[in-house]
Amino acid sequence: LKDNLDLGQGQSAPLRVQALVALRLLEVIRDSDLPGEVLEEEDPTRTMPRRFGLSDVVERQIRTYKEDVRKHIRLSDEEIQGLFRFVIRRPDGNEIFEQAGSLLIAPNRQHYLSRMLSQRIRIGLARRFAKRRLRRLFGRHIVGF
Repeated sequence: LKDNLDLGQGQSAPLRVQALVALRLLEVIRDSDLPGEVLEEEDPTRTMPRRFGLSDVVERQIRTYKEDVRKHIRLSDEEIQGLFRFVIRRPDGNEIFEQAGSLLIAPNRQHYLSRMLSQRIRIGLARRFAKRRLRRLFGRHIVGF
């Protein structure tokens, strides 16, 4: 999944997207590919080789992305687009994006004071928070926020 891509005149792709985005996507893919019921002596990595999330490649990439997150390394747009394209092609792609988005936002749950504010103020604060969080994750302004 990870390549150093060349843009032509010796320029490499800008590294803008936090590795946390790719890490969460791969973790959700891995978790969704696990069977609901596993027998005690069954090894799902051997009995279900067609499930991409159970492959050694995904586990290695998850470890790499965990290290990248720890070191605050960012990914290129091309790398993250490739991962997005892969998820979009999956029949459960929408659910994977939804779960990954929930995991990306989870550490910043709603503050107790926001329950006391009017809905209009809460919506404004939520948009502001989402805009900042998206800019931090993707390294640039995202259309619509």
